[in-house]
Amino acid sequence: MSSIAPSGIDGLDELIGGGFPRSGLIVLAGNPGTGKTIFSAQFLYRGAVEHGERGVYVSFAEDKEAFYRNMKEFGFDFERLEREGLFSFLDMLTVREAGVSSILELIIGKVAGLGAKRLVVDSFSAMAQAFKEPHDARICLAYDIGQGS
Repeated sequence: MSSIAPSGIDGLDELIGGGFPRSGLIVLAGNPGTGKTIFSAQFLYRGAVEHGERGVYVSFAEDKEAFYRNMKEFGFDFERLEREGLFSFLDMLTVREAGVSSILELIIGKVAGLGAKRLVVDSFSAMAQAFKEPHDARICLAYDIGQGS
């Protein structure tokens, strides 16, 4: 398996040497409406459809039905991918003050259960609000889900 994960974003892979480093942490930053969710969804969708890589989308900002409906407008049929076992949506809208270990356990369990190669967490700022302590959010960023720490 290549150490590069193609992004699936038209033109981007050519600019960045083929894609993103596997096991890397990529942070997308921008104001609301700049396309972070669409970019992330395309990364997962194209990974599944074009490369057979399972993906998990962890949402602290949008429920599953809204995500699926919105992404269909871009031609991304995540419901089909879910039926085929290539995608899972983890709805974390109701998580509040669960603590970093509980949140990580849920995410890791979902990733491991699906055998996912791609993970998106939307959004970091919303996730950070779910933690009891501000430093827990930094711990989560440093945690390598694929390696266990």
